[in-house]
Amino acid sequence: MLRVNEILKVTHGRLILGRKDSLIRNFFIDSRSPLPQGAFIALKGKNFDGHSFINQVLKNGAVC
Repeated sequence: MLRVNEILKVTHGRLILGRKDSLIRNFFIDSRSPLPQGAFIALKGKNFDGHSFINQVLKNGAVC
């Protein structure tokens, strides 16, 4: 398990929504099946942009 702030530190990432002290138990890339206490990895492809689903996954239980 990790906290959001630990991931931000190693990746030099930027938190768009969520809390830095949230505990992450899972990671997922499919916005249709968010995992409780999961971190959504927004991938960008030729036909889609996962960033479009950030609000949806947070409403469904993702922590970041």
